[in-house]
Amino acid sequence: MSNARAGVDQPLTGHAQRRGGPHLRGDGRIAGLLTAIVVLAGPASAFGQNLLANPGAELGTASAGGYDVVAIPGWTSTGNFTAVQYGTGSSIPATPTGGANFFSGGPANASSSASQTVDVSAAAQPIDNGERAVTLSAELGGFSGQTDGGTVTAVALGAAGQSLGELRIGPPVPADRNSQTGFVVKTASRTVPRGTRSFRVEMTAIRGQGDYNDSYFDNVGLELAVQAPPPPLPAVLCPGAAAPWTGEWEEASRLDGGRSGGTSTVRLLQTGDSVAGEIIGAEGTSRGTLTVSSKPGVLSHLEGQIDVYRLSVDLVDARTYRGTRQVQGAGPVTVTGTLRGCPAAGPAPNLQSTIPSPTTVSAGPTQATFPGRVSLRSLKRSKCVKVVVRTTRPARVLATIFSGRRSIRLFGQKEVLFLVPGRRVVCIMVPLRAHTFNVRTPLRFALGYRLGTAPPRPGARRPRPVIRPIRLVP
Repeated sequence: MSNARAGVDQPLTGHAQRRGGPHLRGDGRIAGLLTAIVVLAGPASAFGQNLLANPGAELGTASAGGYDVVAIPGWTSTGNFTAVQYGTGSSIPATPTGGANFFSGGPANASSSASQTVDVSAAAQPIDNGERAVTLSAELGGFSGQTDGGTVTAVALGAAGQSLGELRIGPPVPADRNSQTGFVVKTASRTVPRGTRSFRVEMTAIRGQGDYNDSYFDNVGLELAVQAPPPPLPAVLCPGAAAPWTGEWEEASRLDGGRSGGTSTVRLLQTGDSVAGEIIGAEGTSRGTLTVSSKPGVLSHLEGQIDVYRLSVDLVDARTYRGTRQVQGAGPVTVTGTLRGCPAAGPAPNLQSTIPSPTTVSAGPTQATFPGRVSLRSLKRSKCVKVVVRTTRPARVLATIFSGRRSIRLFGQKEVLFLVPGRRVVCIMVPLRAHTFNVRTPLRFALGYRLGTAPPRPGARRPRPVIRPIRLVP
């Protein structure tokens, strides 16, 4: 999943004294275990409302020694995947999070698994709005220094059962548990992909050594939570700039104790999520590339390396940023940047061939893509404004641009007749009076339609058009 956060490992800390006894040995024989087993245990993981059935193998009958392959309620298993009792016959110490049983890869197999599917269609609307996050978690373990290890995956499925992305945790390695028998907690989170209607969660046990598959699982969790919407992007102040991190800032730094660290000039040019930057200071000019990302509570976050400088700053508004700058081998200093200039504007795009800041609007079975932002210089050099119109049914589609708040004045419009579903490119003529517009002129786009191909009857009413603003910039 290209957009999943990295998994978090939480070793389980503490000690548990157990008398010698059998363990799930790879050679199939019962062997003695060390009298003292250090269980890597730690703070209990807060799983919240777990959507999985029987997440800790507590339902049904578990095998006392691990060599009985049992049915596991709530899970569909393959191979010799089984449920095992802690202690007694297995001599595997329980985790501090409690429970009497755990999942195991089982005897005499190289690979086994257990899976279940969870329906999340009740949350379809917030999921499709990007308002739900999913967290996958589990305690994953193994025996001593053996390399047997398990993974847990949660695959997001659409309404037709198609895969929309996945989360994966594991496998743990012996070093995660200091080569001792026990468990570690692993978690991973991401935004639920739009269109998700269910999750298929699968535990997969892979044997690395011996005959017994010593891949252990317990307390598997799948939780949905409210996903905070990404912070809104700040206004783009520089004319012709396509993104907020474009311009020239004067950066002031503060050392420990509040002492001034001097000022530098920072020039940035954003393209998508990548920002080319340079810092001009007393020591010379440094250049590098930074990355833009969302961060809770800020408009936009910028981080990366400019030569020897590590920059990590938050855009407070379109004019000011705050954060830290760190020289290699030294501590971070606090910096504040204030926008003081914009790059020289390039040639204005021709609206006849380009749709700047394309915005798509829908009305019934029809759609139109029009320029969401238009520069006044583009209006003066263009003969018409390019608009793309689509429909999934035969229809008459009307694309209109108009100005004014109280007194509506027509800018121009095009009616397109679709005998069959399709896509058309139209160009709405630019009137001479558009040359007198300024950035405060209210300009809007309207999409209207009438189903069918017959001319409208006198007095017949069209469906109400959908109207969106067009922002004018210098």
